[in-house]
Amino acid sequence: MPRLRPQSTAQSRVTKRVEQQEIHDVFTSGEQVLNSLRVTDVQQLVANLIKLRNQWTIRNHELGAISSDDTRLLVAKDYLARSPSAAEVFSAWELLSKQSIVHQHLALGVFASLINLLSTQYAYHNLGLPIVKTLLSPTSSRRLNSHLNSAQTDLVLVALKVWNALSDYGGGMEKLKVYEQFMWSNKSLFRLFHMRRKGQIDLSVDPFIKPDIRTLYIMFLLSFVRSSVAPTIKATFLETQREIFLAIFKRISEDPYPLVKTILEVSWEGIWRDNKIKRTVKIGLFGEQVLSQLTKLYARASLETPDPESKPADVVHHFLLAICTKPGIGICFKDNGWYPRDTGDDQDAEEDLERPSAQQGSSGSKIYNRILGRFIKTLRPTEDARQQELALRILQACPELVAGYFAAIGLSFEPRLSSKWIIAMSWLGSVISLSIPTESFSSSTGNTQEYHSAPPPLLAIMDNVLPSPWSRTYITKGLQSTSSLVQHTTALCLIRAINKFDLIIRLFKKAEEVLAEDPITGQWALRRKEMEKDFRRRTPPFEVIVAFAQQKASNTQWGINVESLSSSQALRGSMTTEAALRLMWLYYKVLPDLPLEARYDVSKLLHGGVGNSFAASLAALSSATRGEIGFDAVCQLHVLRLLQLSDQFIWHTSTGDSQQTQLRQIIHLYMLPTGPILSETYSDLLRSVLAPSPLFEHDPQELNVWLEALPRGARRVNAKDPDGAALADERDTMSLVLDQCIRTCIKSPWRYIEAAQSYYLLAYPAANSSDENHKEALEGYTHFHAASPLLVALLDTFGSILSGSTDSPTSAALAIVTYLRQVILGVSIKQPDEQYAARVANRLERAVSESDKSSHSATLLEGISREIRILRSTLPLSKRPPIGVTVHEGPEVADFLDAVESLHIDPEKGALMAYELVDWVRLSDQNLSPNSIQRAVSLIRDWHPPAMRELLLQLDPSVTPSVALIGGFSTKEVMAFPWLLFHASSAQLHHDDTLELLSSVGARCRGYATQMSCAVLRRRVDHLAGEGNEDILVQHILLWSHILMKLKDPLSRKTHQQWALESDSMQSLLTQDVENGKLISGKFP
Repeated sequence: MPRLRPQSTAQSRVTKRVEQQEIHDVFTSGEQVLNSLRVTDVQQLVANLIKLRNQWTIRNHELGAISSDDTRLLVAKDYLARSPSAAEVFSAWELLSKQSIVHQHLALGVFASLINLLSTQYAYHNLGLPIVKTLLSPTSSRRLNSHLNSAQTDLVLVALKVWNALSDYGGGMEKLKVYEQFMWSNKSLFRLFHMRRKGQIDLSVDPFIKPDIRTLYIMFLLSFVRSSVAPTIKATFLETQREIFLAIFKRISEDPYPLVKTILEVSWEGIWRDNKIKRTVKIGLFGEQVLSQLTKLYARASLETPDPESKPADVVHHFLLAICTKPGIGICFKDNGWYPRDTGDDQDAEEDLERPSAQQGSSGSKIYNRILGRFIKTLRPTEDARQQELALRILQACPELVAGYFAAIGLSFEPRLSSKWIIAMSWLGSVISLSIPTESFSSSTGNTQEYHSAPPPLLAIMDNVLPSPWSRTYITKGLQSTSSLVQHTTALCLIRAINKFDLIIRLFKKAEEVLAEDPITGQWALRRKEMEKDFRRRTPPFEVIVAFAQQKASNTQWGINVESLSSSQALRGSMTTEAALRLMWLYYKVLPDLPLEARYDVSKLLHGGVGNSFAASLAALSSATRGEIGFDAVCQLHVLRLLQLSDQFIWHTSTGDSQQTQLRQIIHLYMLPTGPILSETYSDLLRSVLAPSPLFEHDPQELNVWLEALPRGARRVNAKDPDGAALADERDTMSLVLDQCIRTCIKSPWRYIEAAQSYYLLAYPAANSSDENHKEALEGYTHFHAASPLLVALLDTFGSILSGSTDSPTSAALAIVTYLRQVILGVSIKQPDEQYAARVANRLERAVSESDKSSHSATLLEGISREIRILRSTLPLSKRPPIGVTVHEGPEVADFLDAVESLHIDPEKGALMAYELVDWVRLSDQNLSPNSIQRAVSLIRDWHPPAMRELLLQLDPSVTPSVALIGGFSTKEVMAFPWLLFHASSAQLHHDDTLELLSSVGARCRGYATQMSCAVLRRRVDHLAGEGNEDILVQHILLWSHILMKLKDPLSRKTHQQWALESDSMQSLLTQDVENGKLISGKFP
C-alpha cells in the first residue's frame, strides 16, 4: 500500500476536533447557509463546511428513504434559489486550496453531499444541474482529476465521492460527460485499487457504510456498466478502458462480501445480460486471469455477515456457473461434441481474443472452448465440492474438453486405501458417467436428423469412457487389493465405464442401421470394432473378474445369516459381492468375447449359495426383516442374468451327485415370494431355456401358462390331512416333478409330442380309442393348438402315483392335478374349443378310477376328484358366464370358521395360516356358501392377502361365482383375468363394482396375458352373439370397452383392438343399430 503524507498541521488538529464535536444546531434556511459560506475567517469557514456537509449527508440506512419534504431538501432548495450555481461553495473550495490545502476536501464533501441529496428526488434534479455542469467544466474537472494524484487520503477519498455523485446524478443523466472529463490516461489510477483502509480488514463490516478508496473507485467504475447505462456508453467504456476494468478483479479475494457480491451482480446484469454489447468485448474481459482471481473466493466458504447467504464462495460459484456452463452464454461455446473443431470455420471471438503465441499450432486450436479448457485444469474438484460441481458442469456443457482432461490435471489413480484416492475415483466416476453428446452425431436438414458419414475419433471416445491415466494395471490392482473398500470403489467405477461403453455401442449400431452401412467396410462399423478392441485392451481380463467374484462369494456365501444382519462387516461383504457379480454380468453382456475365451462355468454361481442358502434365509426371515437383504436379492438377480447370457449354462444337466437338473433349483426359486423384479427375471430365464426346446417350440408363448400355474402357497413342515396323510410342500413337489418330467421329455421328445397330438388326431393311439369323445379327429386343430408334450409326461406321472408304481405320496398327485387344472384351462383358451381339454380331463378321471384306493388317503382322493370336477365345470365358462346354484353347507363349516376367527395369530405366521385355510377349503367335501366364502376372504385379507389367489382358485365358479366377494384386494393379489371373469355371474356383470375390478385387472395385463384376456373375451362375444343373448352380450362389450379406456400401454391397446376387430361377430355387431340407435357401437370405443 503506498505511503501517504499524514495530516499533522495545526489546522488538521482543529479540523479533527470540529469533526468530532457533536453538532446540536443545524441550518434551517437557505439564508443561513448563504451567510455561513460568505465568512472570511478560515477556521469559521471550516467549521461551517463541516456542519453543512454533515447536515446534507445521506446516511447508509437512509438510502431510498428520503421524502420530497425532507428538511434537508427544503434547506438546499432555499439556498439554491438564492445562489443557483452554489458559487459560495466553489469560492470556499478556491479559498481553502490557497490558504488551507489540508481542508479543501471539505468543500468537495459539501458538493458530494448536496449532489447526492438533490439526486434523490426527480423534482430537484434541475436545481443541481448548474453545479454538476460547473464541476464537469474543463477547469473544475481538471482540479478533480488532479486531486486523485494527491498524497492526502482525505482529498482522494472525497474526490472519488464527487466523481461517484456526478456519475450517478439523476440516474446518470451526465454519464457521458463524466466519462469524457475523467482522466483515464492517468497512470496513477491503478494505485487506487491498492488503497484499502489501514489495519486488519473486518470482513463483517459493510464496506458501503464507510467506504475506503478502493471501494469508491470500484463503485465509480461499475457505474459505467450497470444495467441502466446506455449500451453505447457501456461498450465505449469496456472497449477503451479494458485494463482498468480488469484491475477490479485483482485481489478481489480480499474484498468484503458485499463488495464482491456487487461486483459480480453488476458484471452479470450489466455486461453478460446486455445483448447489445458485442460478445467479443465480454469474452475479452473474463479471461483466464480474471477466472483465476475469482477462483480464490472459493476459499471463503463461511458466513461473513449476519446475512444467512453471505458466503463469497456461493456467490462466485453461481456467477461462474452462469458464464461457464451454458453453451452460447458467457464464455462457453457450443462445440462439436466428440468431433474436433472444423479448421475451416471462421475464427470466432474467443480465438481472436485468446490467442497466445505459445498456443498457435497446438492442440488447443482444435477446440472451441480454449479459455475453459485451460481454466478447468486449475480447478480442484477433489478438494472442494463447489469446484467439483463447476468442473462437472463445464465438462457436461463442453464434451470436447473431456479428452485429455485427466492426463492434464495429474491425479493419481494408483489404488491405495486413502481418502484422497477414493475422492479421486469418485471424481473419475462422475466424469465417466456424463451423458453422451448424441446430438453431435447427426446434423439437422430441415425437419430431419441425418447421421454424419464419419464417426467421432477413437481417442476422444475412449477418453470419455476409460481415460488413459486409469490404466488396465491400476484397475487390475484395485480389484485384487486386500481392502474391500478399494475393491468396491474400483468395481463401481469400472461398472460405470462398461455401462457407458454399452450405450455407445448401441448408438453406433443404430447409426449403422440408419445409414445402411456395410457391416465390414462401413465407417461407423469399423470405428465400433476399433472401440471394442481398444476397450478390451484397457479392461482387465475376465479371469481377474472371476477371481474377484469367487473371493467375495467364498467370504459371504451370498446367503444372509440372520444373526449378522446388523453387522457392518456382513453388509460390506454383500456390497462388494454385488459389485463383483454385476461386473461379471456386464462382461457377459457387453464384452462377450472375454468370457468366451475364459470358458467359465457360470452354473458354479448357482451352486455357490445364491440358490438354496438364499431360499432358506428368505423363508426364515419375517416380512419386516426382508427389506434388509436387498444386496443378496440383487446378487441373485445378477446371477440369473448371467445364466441367460452364458452359452456354458446347460440347464438339463445334473447338479453334483444328485439326479436333479439345474432347472429344478431355478423353478423352485421362481415359486418363492421374491418380489416382482426378481420373479420376472426368473421367468425370463425359464423362458430363455425352455421356449426354444422341443417342449415348447410349437408355441413358445404357451410357456407363460405353465409358469403362471406354478403353486405359490406354503405349508408347515410335517403338515397332514384329516386322515393323517402327509401333505408335502407343493413348491418342492412341483419343482421335483417338473424336473423329472422335463428330463424324460428331452430324452425322447417325439414320443411325447405325438402323444400330445393324439388328443385331437385318430392316427395316434395314445388316448383311449374306446372313449366316445375320441372316436374322430377334432376340427380346426393343428400342432400349434396341441399342448406341450410336457402335459403327457405329467399325466403319466400322475397315473403312476395313483397306481402305486412310484414312491411319491398321494399329496404329489393332488399337487399335479391342481397344477394341470390351471394349465389345461389356460391352453384351452388358445384352442378352437374345449374338446381337447375335455379329453385330457377324461384321462385324469380314468387314472383316478383305476387307482388303488386302499393305498391312498380318502380325503386326498376326494380332493383330486374335486379338482377334476372343477376343471370340467369351468371349461364351458369360456363361452358363457356362470349362473350359480344354491349351496347348503353343514353346520361344521360355520363351527370351523368360528374357531379360526377366535384364534390370535402371530403376524409372522399369518402366511402359513392363510394357506392352511386354503387347504381346508380344498380338502373339504362340500362347497362353501357365499357367507362362508366372505368370512374366509376376510381372514385371508388380515393374514396374508397374496393367498387370495390360491383361495379363488379353489372355489368352483359354476357353483359360487365369487368375484363380488373379493373387494378391497389389490389387482395384483387376485387371479389372472380369465379365471376372475369365470367367477363373475350374469347378474354380477351388471354391477359397476364388478366391471371396475374386472377392467382394472384386464388393463393390467401385458404380453401374453393380454392375448389370453382378448381370446376369452372374443370367445364369449362370439358365442353369446350366436345364442342371441343380447343383454349379457352388451355387458361383455361394455367390459371390453372399460378395459380399452383404462389401457395406457399402446401395444396392449392395439392388441385388444386387433382381437376385437378380427371377430366376425364383433364386426357385425358394431355396424348394427340396436334399441333405437347403435347400442353396441356406442359402448365400444
